Amino acid sequence: MSKNVPPVSKYMTPMPYTIEAGDSLSKASGLMKEYKIRHLPVRSHNKTVGLLSFQDVNLLSSFSSVDLDATTVDSAMARSPYCVTPDTPLDLVASHMAEQRIGSALIIQENGTLVGIFTDTDALRALAEVFQTRLKK
Repeated sequence: MSKNVPPVSKYMTPMPYTIEAGDSLSKASGLMKEYKIRHLPVRSHNKTVGLLSFQDVNLLSSFSSVDLDATTVDSAMARSPYCVTPDTPLDLVASHMAEQRIGSALIIQENGTLVGIFTDTDALRALAEVFQTRLKK
């Protein structure tokens, strides 16, 4: 690892919107549309317990047998999302996300506090910054 590689916290989206595990998928869908986001960390009893993606909600909404008002977030969320600490080098996070085809990483402090989310959009912003910096030299 190069000491010039910034930590993921430099490019993460701080304090992401979250949703409670017992909330409905329709509420989650509404939040995602309102805030134009595609990933929602899921909380239960003040702990991060999963991750819900817009793609998952969209897929479930395509089934006539699924009532988004009656279906809770915890029944559709990913229970083991990719989590890293704020000081994890950006190159390690981006490489893992690319290799595993993961759309986001939750940024969680050692004490378990959710402090941010790093998405594929954040990764593209980081890439653009690297190229813009190099072009200025």
